[in-house]
Amino acid sequence: LLAVKTFCLPLAVQPCPMPPEVRNGNHNGQGKAFFTMGMSVTYTCDPGYYLVGNAVVFCKASGRWSQPIPRCEGASVVCPLGSEHRGHPDDNGWQVGGQGLISAPGQTVTFQCHTGYSLQGSAKIFCQEDGSWHPPVPVCIPCKPPPDIPNGKHTGRLLDEFYFGTSVTYTCNRGYPLHGEPSIYCTTRDGKNGEWSGPPPQCGGRVVCARVNTRVQSSRPYCFMFGKTRKPPGNCTSCASAC
Repeated sequence: LLAVKTFCLPLAVQPCPMPPEVRNGNHNGQGKAFFTMGMSVTYTCDPGYYLVGNAVVFCKASGRWSQPIPRCEGASVVCPLGSEHRGHPDDNGWQVGGQGLISAPGQTVTFQCHTGYSLQGSAKIFCQEDGSWHPPVPVCIPCKPPPDIPNGKHTGRLLDEFYFGTSVTYTCNRGYPLHGEPSIYCTTRDGKNGEWSGPPPQCGGRVVCARVNTRVQSSRPYCFMFGKTRKPPGNCTSCASAC
């Protein structure tokens, strides 16, 4: 008997035609000369319309686009998103999922903050039948630079941005005692605006330490602060460390 060998030859890979157009929308394949297997295009809808179906379609080996092609439909009720939620550099975050600036009831949108910023609220929000978002649109919160204090400094002086949760610690110049909490951190009260957890500490009047001899030949420190003389123990522990 003669042995018969079977060979499998690869099918010819066909290029795909220009992606189909959709009413009230467009795709990002405009201007490309050809489309080969694995290439994709993304569809978006005009303002006032929302996308139904998958936004991305792929060119298959058969030379056809994956199905179904999405469509753009108008909605009597939509949930708008302001430009402040679209990833501008000064807004500290961007939209990573959803259909764009306008969504129809039942659709969801997902947000993400830039590295180091805290997202306050839910990352995923849902467009309701009344045109509102549930939960409310989240925000990415930073803080303004912490205030400087006379006769002292803080650890954030070399930072350009102060993210939510960032803390700074204050220290006073030699001879100036620190009054108040040495550290404050970036937080929020209203869920929209960043603010510091409390007022910065203050560096008090300069402390002058002197040693005087008493009749019993003891040598103990006296603190002169704010124009007054204070004896140990008082504040002379800090006085001694400052001298």
